[in-house]
Amino acid sequence: QLVMAVYHVPAGSSPDYAAVELLTSILADTPSGRLHKALVETKQAASVLGLAFEWKEPTVLILGAQLPGSASLETARATLVKTLDSIAEQPVTEAEVDRARTKYLKDFEQTTSDPEKIGVALSTSIAMGDWRPFFLQRDQVRKAKAADVQRIAAAYLVPDNRTLGLFIP
Repeated sequence: QLVMAVYHVPAGSSPDYAAVELLTSILADTPSGRLHKALVETKQAASVLGLAFEWKEPTVLILGAQLPGSASLETARATLVKTLDSIAEQPVTEAEVDRARTKYLKDFEQTTSDPEKIGVALSTSIAMGDWRPFFLQRDQVRKAKAADVQRIAAAYLVPDNRTLGLFIP
């Protein structure tokens, strides 16, 4: 079973996309992410996921959870929505942004030290029309503040911008 929420977000080349990347980690990282704490630690889900696609055009952010067969899909759906909607009342903290930034920069360093990974990463940027966003995004992540991530969350993680999907095997 799966429950997922999909949101429209800015293009990968947008200056706001770095905040989308950080927000994805803050919400979906294991074991520190908000969705992990709300769904996995309470045994409503087996795992959580978060994917932000870095495309030339405006793109999507997918947040969700995989449930064991015995779990209630409706309970997990309600918890997922509540957790995502609660970001307005429980703003992103600097500690969460620092943790997400550290993870992003570590992943970036690992990518740049592996010829195959850097080739794929640069190809993704080139597909957006320019190889430089790969490095510009790193710089934007370094400078991002909790207020930047919260602004993106407030703008895009809203019910009118959400599509919920359930997979019932």
